[in-house]
Amino acid sequence: MHRSTFLICSALILLLWSGGGWSQVTEVTVTPDDSVKNGAAKSDSAKSKKKKSADKPFDEVVEDFTVIKGLFTFYHEEETGKVYMEILPEQLEKTYLCNITREAGDGALFDSGAILGEFPFFLRKVGKKIYFLEQNLKFRADGSPPLQQVIERDISDALKGSAKIASAPHDTRGSFLIEAQDLFLEDIGEVGHLTGRAKMSYSLDKGNSYFSLLKSFPHNSELEITLYFKSSSPQPLFTLADSRSLIHRYRYSLSELPDDGYRPRAADDRIGHFYTLYQDYTSPLRDDPYVRYINRWHLVKSEPAFKRSRPVQPLIFWLENTIPAAYREAVREGVLLWNRAFERLGFENALEVRQMPEDAAWDPADVRYNTIRWIVKPGDAYAMGPFRANPLTGQIYDADIRISADALRARYLEFSEFVEPSSWAAGTLPDVLPRWLHPLATAGEGTSSLLCRYDAGMAHQIAFGQQWLALNKGADSEDFQRFIYQALVNIVAHEVGHTLGLRHNFKASSAYDAAQLRDRDFRAQHGLSGSIMDYLPAHLTAEGKPPAQYFQTTLGPYDYWAIEYAYTPYDPQSDISEAEMLGRIARRSAEPALRFGTDEDAFGSSSRGIDPTCNLWDLGRDPLEFYRLRLDLTRRLWENLEAKFDEPGENYAKLRQVFNQGVAEYLAAGIMASRYIGGIYHRRDHLGDPGGRAPFRVVEADK
Repeated sequence: MHRSTFLICSALILLLWSGGGWSQVTEVTVTPDDSVKNGAAKSDSAKSKKKKSADKPFDEVVEDFTVIKGLFTFYHEEETGKVYMEILPEQLEKTYLCNITREAGDGALFDSGAILGEFPFFLRKVGKKIYFLEQNLKFRADGSPPLQQVIERDISDALKGSAKIASAPHDTRGSFLIEAQDLFLEDIGEVGHLTGRAKMSYSLDKGNSYFSLLKSFPHNSELEITLYFKSSSPQPLFTLADSRSLIHRYRYSLSELPDDGYRPRAADDRIGHFYTLYQDYTSPLRDDPYVRYINRWHLVKSEPAFKRSRPVQPLIFWLENTIPAAYREAVREGVLLWNRAFERLGFENALEVRQMPEDAAWDPADVRYNTIRWIVKPGDAYAMGPFRANPLTGQIYDADIRISADALRARYLEFSEFVEPSSWAAGTLPDVLPRWLHPLATAGEGTSSLLCRYDAGMAHQIAFGQQWLALNKGADSEDFQRFIYQALVNIVAHEVGHTLGLRHNFKASSAYDAAQLRDRDFRAQHGLSGSIMDYLPAHLTAEGKPPAQYFQTTLGPYDYWAIEYAYTPYDPQSDISEAEMLGRIARRSAEPALRFGTDEDAFGSSSRGIDPTCNLWDLGRDPLEFYRLRLDLTRRLWENLEAKFDEPGENYAKLRQVFNQGVAEYLAAGIMASRYIGGIYHRRDHLGDPGGRAPFRVVEADK
């Protein structure tokens, strides 16, 4: 029995050996182009020939199509709506930028002009498909090729989409055709996901969606798509003709990476700039594994030897022709205000403002144009100044400010405050109320925009100021017109500051004391705050006398300082390094007028912020004194409520609206005052900075 078992096993071993079952293993590397060929190898030669002949010639597939030549060439058949995209061999594995904008929303859930983000992408051919991949730049080792290879191997990119190759390669160019619908007609705004969270569940109706615009230029291609969304169980939305259907328009901007000699500049936490961040694996000896490049424009003097010179390429803002004519001058003033900061650095007319012609052949969503746009989204007052930056260097190359028309419709609040008294708080109490008030308030906004809700609180300031002026001089007075004008200048200048790379500074309002704020000459020269990048309330006096300045309409010392750090030209022939030059600028952080605290320091208007001087909507060195003034104004407003606002023919909603404005003041004062209880003053000083201040100091007990 044992012997027979042995003979059987021996025979099996010999059989396997002779058949190659134990032959030497051969390692095979499968390349992207080989990855879909393995299945085809099993087909006989007849099937292979038949499949090969099925690939129609390139020119035959796009015969009679309209050709749109440029960075990427497109072929469009108007009757069927079909669009093909041509991919040249040299365009494979090359990094490009993709920018996505919601060109038109629905006025209820999603607004128009929203920048949905930007990302680097590359195209890869895998068998009979072209892959559209987002390149992961969060980890780099630019100074070490071996480590960079490891990162590329171990860190994943992201597949955004794919399309089948629709023809044989072009006879001479060797290029490939793909159906553009497969890559671009998608729910890029995540409407389905976001409305699902809000229990509305809209889904893309791809069969009825289409390309509405195709343009291509040598360095960029512009694609506009119209997307239809449908829902079988919608909630009533008053801005829609039929709540079962939404129509959106989106724009893809595909462009080459900027190549203009731009030098990245390191960020410093003592000054508030937006920045591009990545982990650097080049050296294990770094104290900080992260590299932070500030986001800024590429401004270079056309005449470097001159003390003052125009830039080679100024920053041009186009006023969209939808901005009401009555507001255009205030918008223009808010933009050009920043030229004062650049003049100190030797730039003449660094910023320009131009009016978009009524018959303009270009579109505001085109990344080649920086625009200021007027948006209608009923019931939502906001302003945003998002920008796009090169993810490799931090260089800003596009900005589009949008301002909600409701921000200046102060009288509109007579209705909205009656229906929803806390609606303004969506902008001032972001960590207390907005999730249930506005579940889609931040839908689609990329991190580069860092949602700015300045207008939401400003709408309350305008409404409260209107009531105060009505109590003292009449709502239709010349002072109220000046009040509105200054409010708009302030809003625009604030948002332009964001597009220049500046973050919020919520400590700036504590730069000046009450005596300085009462001094008209001081206000005329220095403004109301250390920075226009704060959320600043209307400056109203208890005496009822109209001040010369209701809002901050000048740059503050901090604004000049932040621009100096970001845009001071560096001469490579200088005796000091650029790092030393920047360090000398940043070391001034202990100066009282340059105090800085931003979003993560303030925690919105909640009681979670620990520093009582880092607030939204306060004014003056002593926030408690400001709150006492506001509550005094509120009490006086209430005392005169019936006498001033109880007019024959008016309904009671008007009285309630005025009353609710005062309730909002009490709410804000109570929350802000609570920061003094167990509060801690926070500074961003570095070791060795002048003044030698500790980073934290407990608030005095007598406060």
